[in-house]
Amino acid sequence: MSNNQPIMCSSWDQDKQLFFTQISGIVGFDDVKTWEEDMRRESKKIPANTTFKFLVDERNYQFENIEVHKFKRDIMPRFLAEFDFILSVLSDEEKKLLKQRVEPNKQQIRCIAIAMVHHDKEKMQNLQNEFGQENEKYLSDMEIATNWLNSK
Repeated sequence: MSNNQPIMCSSWDQDKQLFFTQISGIVGFDDVKTWEEDMRRESKKIPANTTFKFLVDERNYQFENIEVHKFKRDIMPRFLAEFDFILSVLSDEEKKLLKQRVEPNKQQIRCIAIAMVHHDKEKMQNLQNEFGQENEKYLSDMEIATNWLNSK
């Protein structure tokens, strides 16, 4: 992990019905805000009445401090909930609060599967063992994640 410059990007692939987002490097609050804005801007390209798969690349993601990490961790569950996907890692109370905070999905755009990829193999294996679902995977290998999503 020699490159610690922040990288934030998102893209929509209509042909594969795949939404991709990446956040990596040592990130601060402004970087996280930029990442969220980019994710939201790109998600507007997803047509109404669409189902899609979501690939999250957090390889080499590091945070300046724990407050930045807490701030970032709140974004993904809220973003996904807007597309009718609730992460299994959330507590029942967090799920309840999230459902109260998110606007109804009027365009009928639904996320049907997500793969989260992070460089910490042990962490991802633990998350997969505890929270992995048929439509939600925690992985450390981008190729495995991509192949799994392509099979959906």
